Amino acid sequence: MKDQPINHSLHDSISDILVDFYKDKKIKLFIMEKLSRYEFIRLLTFNGWPGCTSPNELAKTGFFYLKTGDVVMCFECGLVVNAWEPTDIPFTEHKKMNPECNFIKGLEVGNIPLNIDINDDVVEISTDSDDDIVKVVIDV
Repeated sequence: MKDQPINHSLHDSISDILVDFYKDKKIKLFIMEKLSRYEFIRLLTFNGWPGCTSPNELAKTGFFYLKTGDVVMCFECGLVVNAWEPTDIPFTEHKKMNPECNFIKGLEVGNIPLNIDINDDVVEISTDSDDDIVKVVIDV
């Protein structure tokens, strides 16, 4: 499959679909166990994020956005956090609120981190996985 440039409508659609799926309890488990283990997918949910905390840091710390206020949820432990302050550090807050989270403890939980390479006006976003689900090339 040829890599396609991502556009905002695709980004918006994926974000909306993830949140709609999450609201459906039958699909909630699929989202939590499959899709949100990808940092890239978690980051996409932050479209329209009103908070003062970096979406990149939140996604890196295991959170995805629930599209309500500044409410986020950890893909691993299910911790829900809101009322973010400008001085909050996502990793520190996550660890303080749930020190038993396996992701925060650094245990293998299936997280697939985001890799970004920028070369010659092209941004390539990929994961450390053999899955074809997440590989996007953006012409800038």
